[in-house]
Amino acid sequence: MFASGFIYMATKKEGESYSKFLVKKLKRLMLPYVVVSVIVISIKMLTEKHAFVENPVTAYAYIKMLYFPEAGYFLWFIWALWWMFVIAPLFATKQKRLLLLGAALLLYCIPPFLPEVFCLKQFQSMLVFFMLGAVCCDWSKIATSVKIPFWAVCLSFAALEYFYIRFDVCHSVIPFIGIATIIYLSDIISRGAKKINGLLTISATSYIIYLFHTTFEGAAKAALQKFAPVFCRRRSACHISRRCRTYGPLPLYPRKI
Repeated sequence: MFASGFIYMATKKEGESYSKFLVKKLKRLMLPYVVVSVIVISIKMLTEKHAFVENPVTAYAYIKMLYFPEAGYFLWFIWALWWMFVIAPLFATKQKRLLLLGAALLLYCIPPFLPEVFCLKQFQSMLVFFMLGAVCCDWSKIATSVKIPFWAVCLSFAALEYFYIRFDVCHSVIPFIGIATIIYLSDIISRGAKKINGLLTISATSYIIYLFHTTFEGAAKAALQKFAPVFCRRRSACHISRRCRTYGPLPLYPRKI
């Protein structure tokens, strides 16, 4: 979400109308969401009697997907991003975006009260990261001017991860430390890289890449459960499904990626 907010501001076109922007996001986000949802739901319904389906669905899923990520819960981020793109353009100046960041931080700190329909609950908890990315783009010089030793950033992140894994604490702090680490590393890369066009191309297509890879991983898990159920109990099954997620979609990408 942080990266989405940063890229939103970095690629924002001045003078673009609100309606034109929303139509563009509708095509870039919700149209692929509907297509992928229909494909995944159809595959689940066709294969659930013959292969392992982690979350079985019914025909009603074709209706439910219009207000809930019924095809796969991992698709919640698309709905959340959509609402962020609906609200963010209404705050057109740096100062207004700072105010929205403050409001988003308040929503993050209070208990969730929005319903899960249209993934509004996830929108409430994730808006702060999107706006943090947008504000960091607005004030990028200030964000990268704070010089913290790299070892201190890594040590802080590792310590928080340890306490999270060992004692199940620091849930709210870890995302912000991770974002600070990303800002630090991105600043180093941008200073040393002569050409970053490849990275910009990948960032623009990261959404489709994500959908491809999760779909291939699910197909691999279903195949392993069907044809090698005993083997699936081993850790090696996780490695195979992850390799399918990583390398399976590569032939589908344009050559420039």
